[in-house]
Amino acid sequence: MTLEFEFPQADPIIQEPNNGQNFNRYSYVLNNPLSYTDPSGFSFFKKFLRPLLAIAITIFLPQSAFFTSTLGLGSFASTAVAGFLSGIVSGGGLKGGLFGAFSASLFFGIGEAFKGVQQASGGFLGSGLSPGAFGAKVMAHGVAGGVMSTLQGGKFGHGFASAGFTAAATPAIAANVKNVYAQGVASAIVGGTASTLSGGKFANGALTGAFSFAFNQLQHRDLNYTLDEYLEAVENGLWENATVVDGFENNAAVDAAAARANSSPASGTEDVTADPRYAEFLRRVGPATAGAALPRGVREGEKFMALAINGDGQVIVRRVAIFTGQGGSVGQLARGAGAIVHVHYSGLVQPPNGGDHSAVKFAGISSFVIGATGRNIWEVGRVNGSFYYRSVNRDAPGRWRRYPGN
Repeated sequence: MTLEFEFPQADPIIQEPNNGQNFNRYSYVLNNPLSYTDPSGFSFFKKFLRPLLAIAITIFLPQSAFFTSTLGLGSFASTAVAGFLSGIVSGGGLKGGLFGAFSASLFFGIGEAFKGVQQASGGFLGSGLSPGAFGAKVMAHGVAGGVMSTLQGGKFGHGFASAGFTAAATPAIAANVKNVYAQGVASAIVGGTASTLSGGKFANGALTGAFSFAFNQLQHRDLNYTLDEYLEAVENGLWENATVVDGFENNAAVDAAAARANSSPASGTEDVTADPRYAEFLRRVGPATAGAALPRGVREGEKFMALAINGDGQVIVRRVAIFTGQGGSVGQLARGAGAIVHVHYSGLVQPPNGGDHSAVKFAGISSFVIGATGRNIWEVGRVNGSFYYRSVNRDAPGRWRRYPGN
């Protein structure tokens, strides 16, 4: 026997005018009590507030300046902290936070495992992986999603479907959605839809899809372009589609950032002057980088590149970003890099100031500054515990000059 109940008094609030069920002033949660709850008796939106906030934390917080600059968190630390906060907000309390941190770390670990076999471009469905590796990665995501769902008190299959479908759809999302945060939202929608189709809840699947994207794809979006690949990518609009990050608005903010960097010792080796191959690489890519157009709507911005040397001894571009204003935090950009490059949008390059060697202080790596013409390069490095700078022209590097006060 089915029992049906209505409120004895009319609900004074219409939350959703486009839903006819909401005009029955005596009904409870749109006549759908199996899907929604309304503890206050006035609104069913609270049902969605926690999942939406948890998804927002998952997608936006690990890449934020607060995590990378103010707190100085690395990729794994920011992943675990964001997962912990997301787990708490989604309604799990301290236990949910610990499960969230574990799940986020699990997705991050999958990204670490597969980044060594991922190419800069091409591969199966544009994933940069072989068909077998792509399938293995999708399965790994599915298992991680199933574990996450189980820890949340749900079914393994629902989480498997959410994370697996999200991982499978990631190359298509990346190809059609340029903004990385919009990609995160799209991944959450895919995860929620997959969960619903498998009999689970949309909100749970959306959070799993967001975890799958943010703590794997977003935290491991390395380009790994060699010289020729980078130049080809520039011609194809690499900088026009680059991630845009808010920079510093004035010199006082730059000085404050330099002071924060100087307040803690560099974390790298004692001598972190750049390998000469970096300077040679920059001489060849400088003009193309300086002349590349900025994204639409960005009038002034500094191009930042993170460089490294791969197993074949080649200099590669790991990741790029455009900082509006006067540069910005290089925390996430510096991860795994051997040198940081930034291109001033003015035509001339001044001798480096305190803000220019913040990358060296923050991550213990060298920094390059290129003029907008691509002709002039200033290198900033840490030599025997002190900071030095030198100019690098087309023929050879200049001699090191010591910063005043170092």
